[in-house]
Amino acid sequence: MDPKIRQLRPSKLERPSESEYDQAVINELLNDLPSKDRQALLRFYVDGQPHDEIESALDFDPDRFRDLRQFFKAAFFARTGRVC
Repeated sequence: MDPKIRQLRPSKLERPSESEYDQAVINELLNDLPSKDRQALLRFYVDGQPHDEIESALDFDPDRFRDLRQFFKAAFFARTGRVC
């Protein structure tokens, strides 16, 4: 193999792990959302708050919150190239 080509490829140690990559994708997707949507998802997935409390506190329609979660999951899987 040409040494110049080898230098362009990151070593295994330089590549982010899958979980680091996933976290970077999640952060990027969250940052692209409006604040209220981001807050709802963080409350649900990070804080473990029940969806009905989030919907009430943030004045979300249950269908809207479900659609937001589905959109976020689909965007994550599309960005990472995996299937759900």
